[in-house]
Amino acid sequence: MGFISILKKIGLEANKFDALIPMAGPFIHALTSSIPDSRVDLVTGYIADGLQLATRIVTDAEIAGQSLELPGPQKAKLAAPALAQLFLDLPQFRGEKPKDPAAFKAHAVALGGAIADLMNDFEG
Repeated sequence: MGFISILKKIGLEANKFDALIPMAGPFIHALTSSIPDSRVDLVTGYIADGLQLATRIVTDAEIAGQSLELPGPQKAKLAAPALAQLFLDLPQFRGEKPKDPAAFKAHAVALGGAIADLMNDFEG
């Protein structure tokens, strides 16, 4: 695959991801309303990077789950540890431990399922 073909493929995947951004619009607006304009792009990029990483985690779990012929809920469980770690690595949670590890794990599984559902809402 040539360099231009790779760029086109990346562009197509980015377009799918960009469709998720409007759903996060109210959150992004609230978050960025008190930030100077010069920093808004930085914050928006940070949020987009996190969402893109989360979708990549779920996609990897989907691929692995398909190869193992797992149903959707089991695929969400595959994604859960990496999604949980994504949160634990955020600066505001770094070094913190969940109050209720079982609930935290269940929420990570639910998040994986919700992200998969959002991704499945798109054609193609």
